[in-house]
Amino acid sequence: YNAQPTIKEVARQLRSSSMYVGQRFIKDTGRSFYDYLSEIRLAHARELLASTVLKVGEISRQVGIGSAQYFSNLFHESVGVTPNEFRNRHLRQV
Repeated sequence: YNAQPTIKEVARQLRSSSMYVGQRFIKDTGRSFYDYLSEIRLAHARELLASTVLKVGEISRQVGIGSAQYFSNLFHESVGVTPNEFRNRHLRQV
C-alpha cells in the first residue's frame, strides 16, 4: 500500500487486463481498487497517529501518500477530523 501500486501493475502480475481486474475488484469488494487502497492507508495512518509522535507529513509518506496536504484533506474527509485532532483524542503513551 505504501509503494504506489496501480491497478495496471496488479493486472500485469495476475496476467490479466487492468479493466477486468478493476471490474472484478468492484464486484468482489463493492469498491474500487483505489478506494480500497485509500482505506488501508488511512487505517494504518490512524494506527500511527494513535501510537507515535511522528509528524503528519512523515506518516503521510509512510502510508504512501506523498502530499501531506492531500493526506490531511483525505483523512479529514474520511474520518471527520484532522490528523492532529485525531491524534490528540487517541494518542496512547509513547
